[in-house]
Amino acid sequence: MVELFARAVHVECYSGYTYAQEPRAVIMEGRRHEILRITARWRTPSGPAFRIETCTGPHILQYDETMDVWTLASPAPAEEAEEQPGGEEA
Repeated sequence: MVELFARAVHVECYSGYTYAQEPRAVIMEGRRHEILRITARWRTPSGPAFRIETCTGPHILQYDETMDVWTLASPAPAEEAEEQPGGEEA
């Protein structure tokens, strides 16, 4: 199971008939990352959500309409593999 790390971000989006109709770029840590592809979109009880791809990889982008906050969930940073006990014995 992949663990996700979520953080609040700023988002540039196209808003035609409604706000947050299509996200175009995500600003993370002061850098703008263009959204290369939206691979899925759905509606949650709090607002729209998108599965996106940027140059940094795949992410889940969600907009909370009541809080007016965008959240980006990404795979957690990889931790070094720890040796597992119980391997082959000599």
